Amino acid sequence: MNHLKLLADIVSDVLELDIRKKTRKAEYVEARYIYYKIARDTYFNYSLEKIGKEVRRDHATVIHGLSNVDMWIEKDRIFREKYELVLKYFKEKIDGPEYITTEMGNEIITENAILKSANAILVDKLYSLSLQMELLEHQVEKYNKFGSILDRITQQVPVQKIPAFEQKLNRFMNGIQL
Repeated sequence: MNHLKLLADIVSDVLELDIRKKTRKAEYVEARYIYYKIARDTYFNYSLEKIGKEVRRDHATVIHGLSNVDMWIEKDRIFREKYELVLKYFKEKIDGPEYITTEMGNEIITENAILKSANAILVDKLYSLSLQMELLEHQVEKYNKFGSILDRITQQVPVQKIPAFEQKLNRFMNGIQL
């Protein structure tokens, strides 16, 4: 199937004008820019010459259109809405299973294999992180008993004697005899 012809027809139908018509009126130029952008950005990877040929333009015109279209999408809300509408209709037409080509199928298979490999790596990392987390939880439990000792000390030692007590406790913990 000729996807460029399909795209040109969709642009013409949605925007209600013939983008193959030889005119420089703004609405036609905008429609062709939308066509150039979608034709270049989709997964069919058409050359600039083929993209232009479908709408009776040369590759230089396509290059000029592509250099402007992103700015128009960013700055002009109405243009962006037209672009998104055409893109939506085009994707609905080509995303059906009957339009998947062998090349696209191979790309999908390759991407699927890459994703499976990445998934296996992530599962391994997740398992490793869960083991590390268990180890840390065990260490926290081990040191929690010291927390209860410190709570008892703060409850039983008068506030003015805490600095001296901390000093003695520190020496004891570091192995220095009292």
